[in-house]
Amino acid sequence: MVRQNLSQYGFVKNLYDKSPDVSPQPHHPLVIIGTGGSSLGFQALSCLYDDTNVFFVDHLSQKDSLKIIEFIKNNHPIIISISKSGETIETIFQTHFFWQSLRGHDATWIGITEDCSSTLFHLYQDHNFTFYPHPKDVGGRFSIFTVVSMIPFALKGHDVFKFRQGALKIFESYNSGLYTPSSFFKESYDQGKNLLVVMTYGSCLNQWAQWFLQLFAESLGKLKHKGITPLHSKGPMDQHSQLQLYMDGPQDKMYWMIHLKEHGDFMCNGRPMDHIMHACYQGTKESLKPCRFVDIDTLDEGVIGQFFAKCFLDVLHLAHQWDINPFDQPAIETLKKNISSFM
Repeated sequence: MVRQNLSQYGFVKNLYDKSPDVSPQPHHPLVIIGTGGSSLGFQALSCLYDDTNVFFVDHLSQKDSLKIIEFIKNNHPIIISISKSGETIETIFQTHFFWQSLRGHDATWIGITEDCSSTLFHLYQDHNFTFYPHPKDVGGRFSIFTVVSMIPFALKGHDVFKFRQGALKIFESYNSGLYTPSSFFKESYDQGKNLLVVMTYGSCLNQWAQWFLQLFAESLGKLKHKGITPLHSKGPMDQHSQLQLYMDGPQDKMYWMIHLKEHGDFMCNGRPMDHIMHACYQGTKESLKPCRFVDIDTLDEGVIGQFFAKCFLDVLHLAHQWDINPFDQPAIETLKKNISSFM
């Protein structure tokens, strides 16, 4: 296997920089205004750690935003507006809306974008937001180890240094030849499997799945009418709705199952609830082929950082095997132009 030089990539170089110096404020409402890679990374982490009092504004619903504003306005919220380009239309509109709606209320405002002459950069300057530059050499879907996700992660009281060190350990292990990404996706695709079902066991993995779907689809969906389409299934719920199709329907799918061990004290007939969850996971794992699986036993930030880094390497490895650029998104740029023509 020809190894890529990871040190050329901004998301790796960024790990050698100092972690953001942010004091934890876990009891303040935290609002993240952003979409796509500007939001999904911290959504994944916040869901994993079951953070409370966190609100994600990744939509254009005034009604939903008003509900959030009504809930947070008297509780000194922290508002973080994020857009790499500074021109994301949803983020511009919602940042204006929150600013105007919370005028006169005590709030902390943070802006993250590239340090350039963008619409949001000027808005942050005009309203004296605390500003953090978005790394120019890191795309949104690869930004989880940067200020984009690490500032809110630190604000909720999590160990940013440990999380980033866990990721760095994997990247350095890859560079030294001690860690090799899986070839499962490529091997399954070569066997005629063009659908990847990511099946999660543990509700706190649901947002991780959305993060991974973007990482996989936007990085690899460039083979012109070929490639792998990622889908998310929730276990054990979807065992009762989709598993019949998976087992007896078209054999065009590969499966990646992720189980996060939970600990609880409720017992039924002498067995804890997680025992039932694990039995569902094990039985389904044996029923679906080809199947790759990951068991996560702890939410230690270092271990979780390693997990996210391995996801990066899996995608980069497949991109290298297919000889495509995982960092651009030409179709999305065309879509943005089409949307602009209707504005």
